[in-house]
Amino acid sequence: MMLNLHNEMKAFHDNEVRLSGAEANKLRKLKKTNINRLKNGLLEINEEKNKKYVLVDNIVQGSIAISTVTQNDENDYDIDVAVIFDKNNLPASALDSRKLIEDALCRKCTNFVIAPTAGKNAIRVQYQAGYHIDFAVYRRYKEKDEDQDFIFEHAGPSWNLRHPRGIRDYFNQQIREESPKESDEGVYVKKNQMRRITRLLKMFARSRSNWSLPGGVILTTLVDECYVPNNERDDKSFYDTIVAIKNRIVLSNNVNNPTERSLSLTPKENHKRKVTRLKDYLEDKLTNLDVLFEHGCTGEKGKKAWKKFFNHDYWAPEEVSKSAEREFYAERAQYPVAYRLDVRYELYNRNKSNKLSYKTNRRNERINPKYCSLFFEANHNVPAPYEIVWEVNNKGDEAHDINDLEHSTSYKHYEGNYHWEGTSYKGTHSMNVSIIKDSRVVAKKEVLVTII
Repeated sequence: MMLNLHNEMKAFHDNEVRLSGAEANKLRKLKKTNINRLKNGLLEINEEKNKKYVLVDNIVQGSIAISTVTQNDENDYDIDVAVIFDKNNLPASALDSRKLIEDALCRKCTNFVIAPTAGKNAIRVQYQAGYHIDFAVYRRYKEKDEDQDFIFEHAGPSWNLRHPRGIRDYFNQQIREESPKESDEGVYVKKNQMRRITRLLKMFARSRSNWSLPGGVILTTLVDECYVPNNERDDKSFYDTIVAIKNRIVLSNNVNNPTERSLSLTPKENHKRKVTRLKDYLEDKLTNLDVLFEHGCTGEKGKKAWKKFFNHDYWAPEEVSKSAEREFYAERAQYPVAYRLDVRYELYNRNKSNKLSYKTNRRNERINPKYCSLFFEANHNVPAPYEIVWEVNNKGDEAHDINDLEHSTSYKHYEGNYHWEGTSYKGTHSMNVSIIKDSRVVAKKEVLVTII
């Protein structure tokens, strides 16, 4: 029997996983702000080009619509919004329609690190703090004037039939129908257990900054396919569900849209690779939970097991260690001559023309957006001649996929004490700076860089 930590899992979910009401309201305000920017940008285009583009409706989609958003330290929140136009009020081409929305947003989203960009399925507005809003463009029409319902098409690579409320309505119905009913005999868990299990899986998928795993709709679909309800315990339901998901992915790493079974959510090899990676990480981390099934497993051991799985201090707060002190004396022993070395970096836009203010996460750690530039500078008191070596160690799935895990650059003392790098891959990476004099390292410093 698996050690019962239902109460602890429920408290973890309620306090550390589920998004707070205040944070949810902030996301809604961001959505409203950018809808207004879109409308104002369209007005400007209308005046400039003598057009009559009018947004007729907007609908929140994705995790916010089905209330499965989870807390995360990096504020990496994805806000999905469908923007709907009448068919005769948009360009005929799906690409031109997406470009129209990109143009309207660019006119009003000024001073963004990354300008609003039209992808293949949506237009993204990226905030430096981590938030991003994806606007999916839809057109609506009626085949006959007397028809009550509209037909909707989504502007992907081409126009495709898709209802903007389809996935939202499907998942909300599944959560209601598949979760144990509080009114039923023998049910002791709160309603909507399937929603809590979905949030917990999303929390696991975000538990390591270096991971690159499937997005929310794929994770939610996998829960929908594999959910194992439990009338008494959320922790057991979650365990059984993730085991079922792992086994399901062994059979196939393809995931189909639950409302359009002929449409794959993982059409590219990169998508499938992320699904396979989820299986691998589940397989690896599930071994930490084996102790939960041992006879005599204590609550303390059980919490430590879930700590290893979720990588979250709720389960077992980190003890204050003396590692920093040990590192100091080890460094003094390695570099007995007291040369000072301090390494700082500043954030710039991609083309290195504008310095940007940096943001911090909820742990007050500095975070950097992708597709920008970092200017590193070494301040030291090592007399010339010397050589500075800048060694980059990238960690995480994205860098691994590109096979760019490490590279280094060296400069003579007269070439300067600075170095540029790009923020190409999500994760926490390191810049190791070494100063070499008389053929030996006389000072060394490591700087951690988190990219979201």
